[in-house]
Amino acid sequence: LKLHFSAHCRKINFMAKTQKNTAPKNNANAKSNLKHEVWGIIFVFLGAFSLLSLFSYHHTDPSVFSHTTRATLNYGGKVGANLAEILVQFSGLSSFIFSFLGFSFAARLFQGASFARLIGNFAWIVLAVLSTAAISSLQFGPITLGGAQLPAGGVFGGWLAVGLQRYLNLWGATLFSLAILLIALVFSTPLSAARLFKFAVAVLVTLMAFAYKAAVKILLAMRESPLLQ
Repeated sequence: LKLHFSAHCRKINFMAKTQKNTAPKNNANAKSNLKHEVWGIIFVFLGAFSLLSLFSYHHTDPSVFSHTTRATLNYGGKVGANLAEILVQFSGLSSFIFSFLGFSFAARLFQGASFARLIGNFAWIVLAVLSTAAISSLQFGPITLGGAQLPAGGVFGGWLAVGLQRYLNLWGATLFSLAILLIALVFSTPLSAARLFKFAVAVLVTLMAFAYKAAVKILLAMRESPLLQ
C-alpha cells in the first residue's frame, strides 16, 4: 500500500509540473493567435479600402497633386482620394495589386504565418508590381482612368519601360519584365513555375482552339456567300 501510495503521489506531482510548464506555452500561443487575427482584420480593411478607393478614383478629387475646392467623389473620402492618386500616378494599373496584397497578407496571418515571412513576401510583391507596371507601359501606353489620360504603368512603369527599351527593344523588354513577374510570383505566392507554365499552355491552347473555330466559321461563311459564287 505504501508503494502504491508513493507512486500515486509521484504521478500527481508529475502531472502538476506538466500543467505548470504547459500553461505559459498555451497562454503564449493564445496571445500569438489573437495578435495574428487582429492584424489579419487590419489588412482586410486596408485591402478593401484601397480597392474601393481605386475603383472610385477621379482625377478632379482634391489630393496632394491637385489644388481644388471641388467635393470629393471618391468613396474613401479625402484619404481614399489621396491614396488612389498616389498609387495610380506612380504605378498605374498595377496599383490594384496592392489591394490584393492586403487580402493575401490577411489570409496568411489567419493561417499562422510569421511576420518575418510576410516581410520577405512583401519585397517580392513590390517587384511583381514594378514588373507589371513596366509591362503595362510597354504594351498599353496611355490609358483613360478616372476621366484623365494617364500612363498605364504610372511613373515607375514609364521609367522602367524607357530603360529596358533602350537595351532590349519593345518585345525583348516585355519578355524580360514577364520573366521577372513570374519569378516574383513564384516566391511570393504558393504557385510554382511548373503550375504557371501549365496554366499558360492551357490558356494558349484554349485561345488557339477558339481562333481555329472562328477561322473555320469565317471560311464557311465566305464559301456560302453569294458574292463569291
